[in-house]
Amino acid sequence: MEVKNGFLLKPYKFVDRNSYPYALYPDTYKHIKIQHCIEDPIVFIQSVFDKTFAIFESKRLKNVYLYYGIRGNVLYRVVVVDIIDRKIKTAYNSDVIKEGDLKWINKKSLLR
Repeated sequence: MEVKNGFLLKPYKFVDRNSYPYALYPDTYKHIKIQHCIEDPIVFIQSVFDKTFAIFESKRLKNVYLYYGIRGNVLYRVVVVDIIDRKIKTAYNSDVIKEGDLKWINKKSLLR
């Protein structure tokens, strides 16, 4: 990973729970870090892909999936991906799950 002065220099590759690849580009890294106050976007995104509890298809945007990870009791970590371009569009913390079609859920997470 090439990070200089706190910013990504070239695309960083991730894989989701189904081994689908997604790329995080430097401009998106910067957006996530500055606009969403995520200290380390790579660690944040990897934590969601490692412990995804639900995946929703966006109701508003075509070919966009939202991956949800749990952060504490009331917050979710969200990674938004374009499933055609295979790129990460953004990532942020949220206190709600947005509307959309449920594509997958980790049933074990429901037993918490």
